[in-house]
Amino acid sequence: FHNRATPNSRSRPELLQVLGDFNIGAKVFTPREVDQPWSFGGEAELWLFNGTGGVGLDGRGTSFALRALGTLDLDNRKNPDDRVPVRVHANLGYLFDNTGLLVEELETREPPAGRGERITRAERFGLGINRVDFFGIGIGAEYLFPAVRPFVEWSIDVPVNRQSYVCNVEQATDHGDACLGDESKFPVAPSRLTVGARAFPWEGRGLALLGAFEIGTGATSLFVDEVAPELPWSIWLGLAYAVDTQPPRPRVVVERVEAPKPAGYTVTGQVVERGSLTGIPNAILRYTGVRRTGMVADETGHFTTEPLEPGTYTLTVSAERYKTGECTLTVPPKGSAPSAAAPASPAAPATPEAPSPLVPLPDVPGMAPPAPAAESAKPAAGATVQCELEKEPRVGTLLVQLVDSETYAPVAGARVRITDHLGRELVLDGDASGAFRFENVAPGPVKLTIDAPGYLPNVTEITVQEYDELKSRIPLNARPAKPNVQLQGKEIRLRRPITFQAGSGQLTPESRALVEELADYLRNHPEVGNIEVQGHTDDAGSTVTNQTLSQNRAQAVADALVRLGVDAGRVRAKGYGATKPPVPNTPAENRHPKNPG
Repeated sequence: FHNRATPNSRSRPELLQVLGDFNIGAKVFTPREVDQPWSFGGEAELWLFNGTGGVGLDGRGTSFALRALGTLDLDNRKNPDDRVPVRVHANLGYLFDNTGLLVEELETREPPAGRGERITRAERFGLGINRVDFFGIGIGAEYLFPAVRPFVEWSIDVPVNRQSYVCNVEQATDHGDACLGDESKFPVAPSRLTVGARAFPWEGRGLALLGAFEIGTGATSLFVDEVAPELPWSIWLGLAYAVDTQPPRPRVVVERVEAPKPAGYTVTGQVVERGSLTGIPNAILRYTGVRRTGMVADETGHFTTEPLEPGTYTLTVSAERYKTGECTLTVPPKGSAPSAAAPASPAAPATPEAPSPLVPLPDVPGMAPPAPAAESAKPAAGATVQCELEKEPRVGTLLVQLVDSETYAPVAGARVRITDHLGRELVLDGDASGAFRFENVAPGPVKLTIDAPGYLPNVTEITVQEYDELKSRIPLNARPAKPNVQLQGKEIRLRRPITFQAGSGQLTPESRALVEELADYLRNHPEVGNIEVQGHTDDAGSTVTNQTLSQNRAQAVADALVRLGVDAGRVRAKGYGATKPPVPNTPAENRHPKNPG
């Protein structure tokens, strides 16, 4: 139930009282599950209001709200290390507000039956009168201290659906108000920021105290005729007591009892590489067909089992860079003597002093007392329980993605030929993804020869490491619409120059496509015969420097042509320095692109 009184100096009467308004609601929510931080729910709320000027409910003002609720509980984690004592809440809702109908007759009837004009802003606030519906948004967070939970919340009620109400601009202006359509919705939308805390003085007793300070952030200084104003600030004090209809679950105290050690034998052994008998460090051994805890071998490959009942056990053995294998352990029946240790290799024969790989426990009938724990846990040098694993091939994997050098889109329909350093070849045809996967590649340098429709042939060299998966993205240069390579008499002319990094023999990325096009032309025109790749510089700098630079650049182009599939016997590199410039070395042309410096 809601009762309130609002004194004011802006209207008559000066005291506005609301008696007997009440609301009822219900919530549904998803069950709380351990290690599930998200929970969701819904809420429905019904509001019933008294009429104005009398006592008793006025059904015309009946309003109701629907809300969707959500909570993120970062403290609801099974692992204590993952818990963060914070909860975040959010809700979205819609309020069907019909309170404007409570004053409709008062405002429309002429005196003495009514007033004949709109109620004032103070009356809208005191009586809680709105002529619109609201779309509500709320967010909040709280910190979960054991006894105190500070929180911060912000909510806003966005006015929507004016319910066919027509605002009288003249009357609204006389009262110092505006109409909703004339103002931005946010400043006139009721909203508030709340900072407070809840306290739980006695844990598990259901008592809670509330204190909060609320600041109005909307509808506090700019007012419209359709919406009740918001308080500039307010202080909330509350007391709540919760009653659980279900009795608390009794706390079950479980006494921890040490389980007796099972009777049986511990087995020691070693995981070795097949053929070399070299111990394999950190190998993992798991029991097959029985529920037992596995083991991890030490740095020398040795391991010791837990006590085992008589019988035969199969272990699955795995180690990095080795093929998974199996190993069988046989534990003799109770009362029988364990087998003696055999040599692990011809170079390490067993001695009578060496401990047996099968160590009897004290509670096995007929067995002698075991050696001290430190000695029994140490594997025998000549242990007969030996698990061999085969080394995986020393190969690598190569993942290639072909892309357009300009757009980086995948290149479809390519054919890739891979050649390893042993001369072995494999050819794969690609699909629309432009992706290739080459497995079991011999370690070392490999050459990829790539042909794709609409692109210049590409040759790329990559080094593959053993046991490694190498990913490489190779850009392909599109074949130009107008060829850049032309045969003029006995000379091959390029429509644009091949350029290099300043002062070096390294090709620029822009020139790689031109060299690929030149190599493609030479491969397809064997009648051209042998060629001389000439390097030139301008006349800046010393003669020796220019000669060396031009030779290095000519050789870089020749090497690139050979790598791209041109017969090495057809290509000769010659540097001319500044002695034979393609264009004159006059001052105005001293840095011509055809004489790169």
